[in-house]
Parts: sequence; C-alpha cells; structure tokens
Amino acid sequence: MIVGIDVGNTAIKWVTDQKRDRVESVRPGLDGTLRHLAADLMRATADADCAEIRIASVNRSSAAMLESGLRVDAPGNWTIRPITRADVPIKANVDYPERVGIDRLVGAYGASLILEMPLVIVDAGTTVTVDYVDEQGEFQGGAIMPGLMMQTASLARGTDALPDLEWQASCCGESDEQVPGKNTIAAIRLGVLSSVAGGVTRLIESYGNPRHVIVTGGDAACLSKALKIAHQIQPHLVCRTLLKLPPK
Repeated sequence: MIVGIDVGNTAIKWVTDQKRDRVESVRPGLDGTLRHLAADLMRATADADCAEIRIASVNRSSAAMLESGLRVDAPGNWTIRPITRADVPIKANVDYPERVGIDRLVGAYGASLILEMPLVIVDAGTTVTVDYVDEQGEFQGGAIMPGLMMQTASLARGTDALPDLEWQASCCGESDEQVPGKNTIAAIRLGVLSSVAGGVTRLIESYGNPRHVIVTGGDAACLSKALKIAHQIQPHLVCRTLLKLPPK
C-alpha cells in the first residue's frame, strides 16, 4: 500500500492507492487534529501488511510533528518517505531548483502525466501559484501571489471596519458574483476574486497560450467560477500524484 500525504500551510490531505477517489483532509491550525492524523492513518491502513507513506510538505513544523507521530505509531515494516526534489522526475529550468516548493514540482509532474503540454498549473491555496510546463515537459517556473484567504485576512487586519470571510463556505451555492457588489462582503469577494482571476489570466496569456490549464488546491472551485478561460479542475492533484511517483 502507498499513502500520499500533502502537508500544506492551511490543510493536510491524504489518500491511499487502494481508495484513490477518497481524499481525507484536516486543518491542524483550526481544529487541532494533527495529533490524531497518525492514528487515523493507522486505522485506515490496518489491513495492509506494509506501506510506504510519502509526505510532501511546504510546512516544516506540521510535517515534523506528523513524521514524529508516524514513527512512533507505524509498524516497523512501514517506510516513511519525505518527498524531495530528487524524487520527482521533472526537470526544473529555474535559477535555484532546490528552492522550488515540492508541491509545485509534484503538481507540475502530475499534470504532465494526464495532459498534453505545454500546460499551466494554477494551485489555489494559501498562496496562488501559476506555473508553466513547456512542450518538452520541463518545469519553467511561474508566479506566486497571495491566496483568497490571505488577501481577505490582510484587508481585515489592515482596516477597522472590513470583516474577514471563509472562502469555501462563502462560495457554496453561489455561481455568479454581484457586479458591482451590493454589500461589503460582496464587494470584498468581487474585488479579491477579480484581482486573483485577472492576475492568473494575464499570466497564462504571457506564457504563450498553453494547450491546457489545470486548477487545483483548496480554493480551486471558488477561483474556477471567476476564470473566463478554458480550464479543468483537479482539486487534489498534488496528493494523488504522490501515489504515481517512481519507487525509490
């Protein structure tokens, strides 16, 4: 059995190769469930004789706590494998390959397995990354901007009257933004979504009209509603790609 764990700044997602359609998610910063994740994994994989647990992380403290718990609870014949750049078979044509976030490389590799290139990967999470993979399948870098929650949190912190909002909850059941916004929440939603969607669109155009655009990440559904360019959604691209990495 292979277990893929994507440790982000806001959420931790995990999936097994025996239940690829079921991706579990916890938000350690909000509900304190990180300490229980190792035990949850043990229960979910109780029938496996052995397992390789692949961990891709952009949050060092959360990953360290998770790995520590797994090393205590996991059976001795299980392998805990922190994923590094060397594990991802994609060439990174950037100034400092060793500094590229592992989630960006894993996502780029995963997209290249399922779509024709050149392509763009938009990962809408704590930050929004817009990365480009060329016709030869090489990661060419991209752009990083604040994500939806980070932008609205910044507005709330920097002003006296503007509220914060929960993006995933606020997107439920809404297909169109009010234009112009008729209340404060609507105005914030419209402004932030327009700035991110506009930036993403401008970047994609500057990359030279790729064949495909794939949108992933926790806020993929919200951002997708504001994008006017052709794209497809793969909300758990990084997590599921961990299952496809070559054996060590």
